[in-house]
Amino acid sequence: MTPTPLNKTATAIFLTLTEGLNSAGDHKVFDAHAYTWNWDGGTMATHVEHIGHIRVTSGNNDPLPIFSIAHYYKQNGDMMRDPDMTFIEIWGKVYPASFEMSGLGKYEESLFQDPETKRLRMHPKQQRDHASFANTWMKNIKEQQNL
Repeated sequence: MTPTPLNKTATAIFLTLTEGLNSAGDHKVFDAHAYTWNWDGGTMATHVEHIGHIRVTSGNNDPLPIFSIAHYYKQNGDMMRDPDMTFIEIWGKVYPASFEMSGLGKYEESLFQDPETKRLRMHPKQQRDHASFANTWMKNIKEQQNL
């Protein structure tokens, strides 16, 4: 089975969010409502980070960038993900790879690298669900952050 990429609208928003993040550790915050300065409710800031690359044995073996996009809130002094998703950019398409919600104790990997073969593997239903959620979430981020 082939993984489900973000749709065109969500991909355009994703590319806006990740623009200029070329190396692992590069990051930025979109905070149109000053949430991170107060942590007292309202529209959460969007945190975007280039978290590294993977190489897979299929395709042309170029390194594939991995990005994290997250909303955070504080609970009892701890930073909670609401949600945090990772994405892999593969030859012009963007694929959700994981989903985490701290408050629910939920972590799901839907697209991952097999440690032995170095090929990408997936959990098809989860990956489709993650893509569907991310398509809606990207539109919400665009509206919330006035992109």
